[in-house]
Amino acid sequence: MPRIGLAFLLALACSRPEPTTTTIAEGRHAGTEGQNGFGKPGYGGPCPPSGLHHYVFTLYAMADDAPPAQGKAIAQTQLIGTYKK
Repeated sequence: MPRIGLAFLLALACSRPEPTTTTIAEGRHAGTEGQNGFGKPGYGGPCPPSGLHHYVFTLYAMADDAPPAQGKAIAQTQLIGTYKK
């Protein structure tokens, strides 16, 4: 399973929807989904063994349509949440 540092990749999506897109319906996708840490495309929810875990969701604004690892990020923001089992 791929890991980024000490983190586990729950989801990776890139590309942007059409400029006229104002909503994304439940169960629908916008952009291209990459492989997550479970070896599948899309989101794989939290599944910690036990205790409290922190989840960091990072959103990058890219300067071009290149994949995130190859493109240039012009801005980013993070949301940090916790999950306890």
